[in-house]
Amino acid sequence: MMVAREAADLVPTAREIADPADARQMLARFPHGPQIAPLLARLAVGVLVLDKGLDRGAARAAIGVSIQRARPRAVVLLGPELGRDLLGEGLPLAGGIRELHSRPIAAIAQANAAETERILMELCQRAGVSWAPPSARAAPARAVVRAEEREAQAAGLIEKQQWQTAIEALRQGEPLGPRGTNMLGRALLQVGDKEGARRAFERTLATEPDNRIALRQIESLR
Repeated sequence: MMVAREAADLVPTAREIADPADARQMLARFPHGPQIAPLLARLAVGVLVLDKGLDRGAARAAIGVSIQRARPRAVVLLGPELGRDLLGEGLPLAGGIRELHSRPIAAIAQANAAETERILMELCQRAGVSWAPPSARAAPARAVVRAEEREAQAAGLIEKQQWQTAIEALRQGEPLGPRGTNMLGRALLQVGDKEGARRAFERTLATEPDNRIALRQIESLR
């Protein structure tokens, strides 16, 4: 579900719009909408426009109600300030991913095209949605090389115990292989994100069910 805030050419919706055709027509007027709509052409997308008068708590509650009704796998906040307003000032300027109402929720703020694809790819992976941007589908070998480069960079950062920098490097190398997701899980554990670490190790096991490192870590997180 795509969420934006009321603007000059964007009227608040009384509730989420779930009809794919109507939603895509409105998405074109969202911030980043013209860029995102073609990327998500294969997915069913709903939209919600929040009244600009809603404070943080009311806006989050409105999203929660829409999640209960529409049951989206994930949520995307579109706009330069919406993500930081609703998810916290610690969110990177480009955007990022958090959780809200037990759903992965992404914010796309000042992201460029590559950053937007990366955020959407990670969001879909967390939500269990099968999707990859056209650039990844067109150049899988290049994506593998990039992931391997990021994994090598992250290994050096982990050795220096630069955990947060390692996390950022790995996320920029998505989609990661089992080695990368194991490193991501380890780094997330070190910064106290046990739930994120569990998801990372589960990603490892999804491709390598007998991976001993991931099995051991999952067991310790129970």
